[in-house]
Amino acid sequence: MGFEAQARRISAFHPIVVHGLLQTPAYAAASARASLARTEAEIERIVAARIERQKLLIRPDAPEFRCVLDEAVLLRLAVNPELARDQLQHLVDIAEAINTVALQVLPIGAGLHGCMHGSTVILDYEDERDPSLVYLETRGRGTYLDSPAQVSDYRLALDDVASDALSKVATIELIKSLIDD
Repeated sequence: MGFEAQARRISAFHPIVVHGLLQTPAYAAASARASLARTEAEIERIVAARIERQKLLIRPDAPEFRCVLDEAVLLRLAVNPELARDQLQHLVDIAEAINTVALQVLPIGAGLHGCMHGSTVILDYEDERDPSLVYLETRGRGTYLDSPAQVSDYRLALDDVASDALSKVATIELIKSLIDD
């Protein structure tokens, strides 16, 4: 949370779940339960932490946040229509209301892409003495990479995915159509 809270720009690709900064409490709880290794107390702690993290998107000095979600993330929601409706509406609300958030969807039809390795988050900082970081989620805990070559490699992959993703406007239209369906 500390690295994320200090970032000036957050760039992310998520192929499995909605990024934590964009999750509703119900989705965060469902996601935590799906990991199979959580007690109800842990789930409550996870949800509270995600809600607290989300406050950074509405700070006066909020970071730029570009998030690309794989279309499969949205389609996976269809299994639970009520959860889907609330989460999808939440995505639309954030994308339309917060001008520092750029949400995109990578259509399944884009095929193979530069982030086939999985979820990627790049954190960039205002002070050039603070190196950019790559955060990779794993089942047990995340991994941070900070070598300039690694950051450059992951940035190239993330830029590739973003270039194949729908525009912000087309993304909102797609999500609204999923809500209507």
